[in-house]
Amino acid sequence: MKRKKTVGRKFLFAGKEGLNLTYNSSTEELIDPYSPVSFMAPILREFTNQDLINWLQRHEIPTFTGSSNRVFPDMEMKPIEVLKRITDFIATKAIEINRDTSWLRWDKEGQQP
Repeated sequence: MKRKKTVGRKFLFAGKEGLNLTYNSSTEELIDPYSPVSFMAPILREFTNQDLINWLQRHEIPTFTGSSNRVFPDMEMKPIEVLKRITDFIATKAIEINRDTSWLRWDKEGQQP
């Protein structure tokens, strides 16, 4: 399989419905569809969908909630602009991004085997 070497490439291929960033719902409603719940629930409770919306606002990525309760970037903002603001922020932190790799799974301790 050929892997892409650019950050966020799939992020830019948002569907025709737009770039759905999260849902405007309770945290428990957001957790419910994930499996295994025991893995995702603590993560989504630590950084909720509202936390994400607030983080986006702080990074000048305004959002709106559509009729389906999906949260999108402002209609005037293209996905490439959203990605650039996120990657610009990441660039200011000591975060390592591994390109040209495959993620297979996490083990029970949350590590890649």
